[in-house]
Amino acid sequence: MQFASVTFLSDKRSDLQKVTVPSLTLQCTDDIIVPLELGYFINEHMKDKTLVLMKASDHCEHMSAPDETIKAIKLFIN
Repeated sequence: MQFASVTFLSDKRSDLQKVTVPSLTLQCTDDIIVPLELGYFINEHMKDKTLVLMKASDHCEHMSAPDETIKAIKLFIN
């Protein structure tokens, strides 16, 4: 119950501008939980950021598309 409350009733969008480290956002192009617009929003409101739109079509891309996820992370850290 507490997880759902924090997940769905908290709004931390204003904190995005406070992030000072390089950040990677992985956004599935067909995520049933998180709309594509959220990836764009995060990318627009952070300073040093990288947005990768993935072909994966699931919310848990690290499980449904591990190779694509690993490739994106490796490109980001190298």
